Amino acid sequence: MDYLEEFGFNEPILVLKKDGLGMSMPAPTFYISDVENHVGPDVGVDVIDVTKQTDSKMKLKEFVDYYYSTNRKKVLNVINLEFSDTRMDSIVESPQIVRRLSWVENYWPDDALLGKPKVTKYCLICVKDSYTDFHIECGGASVWYHVLK
Repeated sequence: MDYLEEFGFNEPILVLKKDGLGMSMPAPTFYISDVENHVGPDVGVDVIDVTKQTDSKMKLKEFVDYYYSTNRKKVLNVINLEFSDTRMDSIVESPQIVRRLSWVENYWPDDALLGKPKVTKYCLICVKDSYTDFHIECGGASVWYHVLK
């Protein structure tokens, strides 16, 4: 927090080691099939066709099958798998600074008519040659990434 107060938060910050960040992540042996097992095969996900930059919907199981296939015809990304209400929630903890800066957790009224939005924990799943364009997150939210593989 001292760093942000002194230097601001005007550009991405690359942290090479997660030690001391107050976060937890799955082991490097955690695979996409484990994501499916923890979240559920029938969960709907938005999938981006990287080449066309178009989106479609499919079940997580369908994407997992695509991910493991050897003859992919398209390059697809999953970018919206919010998992805070699933079994995967218990094995992922965002960095402490993210939790301290969270507007939703710190300022959103507990008695809001629609409740707090679920924007805390997203899993992005990408295959070789995929990318996501630079963009502004919903509501200008700060984002943290931990690349597992």
